[in-house]
Amino acid sequence: MLKDLTIKKKLFILSVLVASALLILFAIQLYSVKKVGQLEKISFQSYQAEADMLMLRRHEKDFLARNDLKYQVRFNEHLQLMLANLFELSDKLESTNADQYQLSQQIIDIINEYGTAFNELVELQQQIGLDHETGLNGSLRQSVHKVEEILEAESSDTLLKDMLTLRRNEKDFMLRLDAKYIDKFNTNIQHFRQDLNASFISSNQQTAIRQALANYEKDFLALTHGVANKGFSANEGKLGEMRDIIHRSETTLTDLQTAIREDIPQQVQRIQVFSGVLSLILSIVIVSFIVLLGRGINRSISALYETMIDANKSKDLTARATIDSDDEIGQMAQAYNDMTASFQKLINEVITSAHTVSSAAEELSIITSQTSQGVMNQQTSTEQVATAMNEMTATVQEVAKNAANAALTSQEADKETEHGKQVVSLSVSGIKELAAMVKTNAAAISDLQIESDNIGTVLTVIQGIAEQTNLLALNAAIEAARAGESGRGFAVVADEVRTLAQKSQQSTEEIKTIIDRLQSGANKCVEGMLQGQDMATESVSQAESAGHSLAIITERVMAIRDMNTHIATAAEEQSAVAEDVNRNISQIALIADENATSTSQTTETSQSLTELANDLQRLVNQFKV
Repeated sequence: MLKDLTIKKKLFILSVLVASALLILFAIQLYSVKKVGQLEKISFQSYQAEADMLMLRRHEKDFLARNDLKYQVRFNEHLQLMLANLFELSDKLESTNADQYQLSQQIIDIINEYGTAFNELVELQQQIGLDHETGLNGSLRQSVHKVEEILEAESSDTLLKDMLTLRRNEKDFMLRLDAKYIDKFNTNIQHFRQDLNASFISSNQQTAIRQALANYEKDFLALTHGVANKGFSANEGKLGEMRDIIHRSETTLTDLQTAIREDIPQQVQRIQVFSGVLSLILSIVIVSFIVLLGRGINRSISALYETMIDANKSKDLTARATIDSDDEIGQMAQAYNDMTASFQKLINEVITSAHTVSSAAEELSIITSQTSQGVMNQQTSTEQVATAMNEMTATVQEVAKNAANAALTSQEADKETEHGKQVVSLSVSGIKELAAMVKTNAAAISDLQIESDNIGTVLTVIQGIAEQTNLLALNAAIEAARAGESGRGFAVVADEVRTLAQKSQQSTEEIKTIIDRLQSGANKCVEGMLQGQDMATESVSQAESAGHSLAIITERVMAIRDMNTHIATAAEEQSAVAEDVNRNISQIALIADENATSTSQTTETSQSLTELANDLQRLVNQFKV
């Protein structure tokens, strides 16, 4: 699957994995912070519940100390705040710890009991009386005052003394909250009734006193009953019940705080273990992907590198890189294979052209040698003709004196002229063949020049490929540098690829330099062959002119033979003709010298062309195609 992805996509996938891992770790950290914050808030709320409990105790004490209903209002308001805090705490504990949730529910139940008990205590206190004028205290006070008013009106000191004793029992009970004062009160009220019966107060007044005293007794007993329900001490009655509730709430709240305090490190440790395990798993996944990715890239680059090194060492253009992926390295291997295939095709064409040039050069060298030999023969024959013509001139000048030898001389001249005509005819034929061969060689060398230009074009393409390879290696090095430490091996391989690309570019430059020299030599050969062609054409023209002149000489010699009897009279004309022939022969000799020079130059050019072809063949033979 990874083989079908480019390196860019692989790096993108790696980046996505790393980013996802970081996001997951970040989410875990946020969860951890949130969880720890929640645990800390739970712990804070548990201690806040303790503070709320103390505040409720304070309002309770303030009410018990001052009997002011505003403390009941404050108590109930703070009770609602505490219950709201406890309900919130309980909701949080319900999803985290079942045992702690049960403890929080117990605390809520206990606090509700505490609130109910406190409000019942307030109701009891209201029944008893918040001050001396309300509740049972007020009723008791009114009853006592009514009895005292009647007694004061009757001026009964005994009964007043008994009444004061009852009031003292009442006050002692109110101050000390001791049940013995109730007994004393009951005893003393019986004593009061006895004294009332023994008094001299009228029956109507006694009845009124008895009624008021009964009310006073009833109110006092009701008061003592209410105080008993409230509690004579902090451990009795409603106060004792509240004390027990408070003790249970404190114990349960302490257990909850201890459980929360002990659970926080365990929760934090579990979060840390989970975070560590998940981080380890993500790290293993990312590292495994990086190792797999790096191994695949390194394997592909190593295979391409070894193929290039082997091809460079063995100069084997048939070597091909194995393509096992569609990424940039696979594209690079495909580009290398295409480049070597182009090199192979190019070198094959160069080898073929080199063989053709070498063969043409060898043929040209042979033809040039033959032409040179023919020109030398022509020069020799021309010199012989010139010598003969000089002798003929001398003979003509002596014609008058040697008339007897005229016929013989005419025959010899006829033979020599015929021979010269044959030589000139052969020279013309050889020069025509030389011109045709030179033209053929010039065309072959022109084709070689065109092929050399084509080689230059291909080398330009190869140079572009080398530059693209170098640029690709540079881009790979940049990507490796961005990858950091994990891309160091890839950067080294990319640097090696760039070095090979530079070496390929240098080799291309060297081949280009050699081909430039080959093109320059081919151009010189073309120019030399064109000059040789022009000279050969001129030689043909001059040879034809010489042939024409020899034809005239033949006619003149025949005329001399026919007009042998007129030698004496035509001697002067013959002398002039001989001089003209001598001049033409000199021109032929000059042309022959020029042909010899041109032939020598053609030979040198052929040798240079042969050497260039051999050099080109030696260079391309270094490659295995």
